[in-house]
This record gives sequence, C-alpha cells and structure tokens, in this order.
Amino acid sequence: YREITTIDYDITENADVKIEIWSPLEAELVRTLVDEPQMEDEYTVIWNGTDDAGKMVAAAGGYHVRMTTISVSGTQTRETNVTVLE
Repeated sequence: YREITTIDYDITENADVKIEIWSPLEAELVRTLVDEPQMEDEYTVIWNGTDDAGKMVAAAGGYHVRMTTISVSGTQTRETNVTVLE
C-alpha cells in the first residue's frame, strides 16, 4: 500500500461524528479515523492504510468506510468503499 485515501465530508448541523474503516470479509474494525463532536462545516480526513495500532493493513482489497453522525435531528449512517492496493 503506497497511497493515502482522502475522505471529504460535510456536516450539515453540529453532531457527534464517527468515521471508521471496516474489513468487509471479517467484519472487523480496522481503524477509527474520527470520533468527536464537530460543528457544521466541510471536513477532510486521510487514511494512510494503517490500523489503530499503526500497522499497515495486511490484506489488499476492499474496505468499508462507515460514517455515523448523531445530532438533534437523529442518527444517520453512510457507507462507502475504498480499495487497498499492494
């Protein structure tokens, strides 16, 4: 894995935000990128292919990005995919 993945996202109202990388084959949490309250704004977060321990992800392939926001309007979850290359 040589590249980084940039994730751009918008928060439309103040919310608690969590962005996680999940391994689809094992349904295992690989990395938590964001876990904090954020104000309404545009944001960018970068994943460099490492897990929460700082180790490079061992397997090439597809991973899920899951973003959950909790605000006064309720809870919303969005998912997308990223690919790790060797």
